[in-house]
Amino acid sequence: MVTATPDGWTVTNFPACQATWDTLTPEQKALALRLAAFTVYSLTGRQFGTVTLTLRPCNAGQLMPLYQTYPVNILNPWGVDDSGSYPAAYIYQGVWHNSGCRGIRCCGASCEVELPPTVAITTVKVDNATVDPSAYRVDNGDLLVRTDGACWPQCQDMDKNPGTGVVNTFTILGDFGRVVPQEALDAAGLLACEIANGLVGRPCRLPQRMQSLTRQGVSVQFPSVDSYLDRGLTGLSEVDQLVVQLNPGRLMRAPMVLSPDVSPIRRTTWP
Repeated sequence: MVTATPDGWTVTNFPACQATWDTLTPEQKALALRLAAFTVYSLTGRQFGTVTLTLRPCNAGQLMPLYQTYPVNILNPWGVDDSGSYPAAYIYQGVWHNSGCRGIRCCGASCEVELPPTVAITTVKVDNATVDPSAYRVDNGDLLVRTDGACWPQCQDMDKNPGTGVVNTFTILGDFGRVVPQEALDAAGLLACEIANGLVGRPCRLPQRMQSLTRQGVSVQFPSVDSYLDRGLTGLSEVDQLVVQLNPGRLMRAPMVLSPDVSPIRRTTWP
């Protein structure tokens, strides 16, 4: 699980407290921003934010699958029989046809690599040679498709570090993730204002531990702060309305699908 706020959560707008915000020290501002950004990022399911990565994919899409799910109307979904002698056949509108086009059942590109959700591709290198950007495109936000007639490497030598003159390597440098909506940044700005108020002892709208107050014969009951925290909310109505819309299921993070048919993309995390 991610334990730090990814890129894209830079908050610059504080309309609710601009006058008082300008009086804070740089350290107080930084702390309020870190806490607010990470809180909204976490409560919205850790689904927004980007990170710059260098990926080393393995083009497992060209390998035979370990199992098939629906549909299973052909013996070999990759277009050839066990001996590799002829294309698979299929029935369309009552007539038999040979699957003669490129790609899986004509519905996929002949050469593509599956990536994490992709915002932008900076550089693609094969054998440390930069591939011209006109030779590929991104489909569906996560498929790197080769368009110049060549194909991505089926595999690469993971014992080698990519670098000048190193062959049998394949790297993709880009920004991956999902762009943070402006509304989420606005919510983080509102939350940062209230956190900052609490840091310097000003009146703060965030719920406190007080349960009830009696003064001059008038009693007031306050919601328990735990009633908000247990539901993944802050107690700040403007922020909570956004959280409910972006993460109605109160998920801690976006769901993931794991398959033995897919080789994980390797990324170097250190150095």
